[in-house]
Amino acid sequence: MFILGITGGIATGKSTVTRMFRDHGAAVVDADAIARSLLAPGAPVANTVMEAFPECIEASDGAVIDRRLLASRIFHDEGARRLLESITHPPIIAELTAQIRNYRNNSASGLVAAEIPLLFEANLQTLVDRVLVVTCDDSLQTERLMARLSLDEMEARRQIASQLPLAEKEARADYVIKTDAGLADTERQVAELALLLGF
Repeated sequence: MFILGITGGIATGKSTVTRMFRDHGAAVVDADAIARSLLAPGAPVANTVMEAFPECIEASDGAVIDRRLLASRIFHDEGARRLLESITHPPIIAELTAQIRNYRNNSASGLVAAEIPLLFEANLQTLVDRVLVVTCDDSLQTERLMARLSLDEMEARRQIASQLPLAEKEARADYVIKTDAGLADTERQVAELALLLGF
C-alpha cells in the first residue's frame, strides 16, 4: 500500500486532484471530511468549539457552527486560530492516523490519496510515503478564493498570506502538480504521476 499525501494552499485545486486520483482507482482519506464530521451537530468536538466560540453559532439554529464565520474569525485572530487548532487537530490527526493505518494493515497493494491541507504545518509527513503539492499562480489562487467565498481581493490575499507559502511547500514536495492550465492539463499530470507510481 502506497500512501500519497496531497497538500497545497487554499484554492489551489487539492480536492480536484484528489478526485482525479480516486478516478484512477485510489482510495481516499480526506482530512477536511474528517473535520466536517467532527463539527457536525451534536459531536463532542463541535460542542467544545461552540463553547469556545459562541459568537460563531448560527443564529437560526443554536446547535450548528457557522463554518464561514468561524473561518473568518481565526484568519483575523492568531490566538483564536491556535485555540481552535488545540481543540480540533488532535482528534483529526487521530482519525487520519487510524484510517491510514487501516489501509496499511488491510491492503497488500494499492494507492491511497490522503488529502491533508495542513500536512507540513502539522508535521504529518511521517504518515505518508510521498508528498504531492498542488499549486497554481498566486493571482489565479486569489481569483478562485474570491469566487469560492465571495471575498474581496484584500481579504482573499490576507487569508492566503496566513498560510505557509506555496513556494516553501513546493520546495519540500516529492511531486508538484500545477493547476493553472485547466482540468485537462491537470488530469494529464495526475495520470502521469499515477503511472510513475505504478498505479
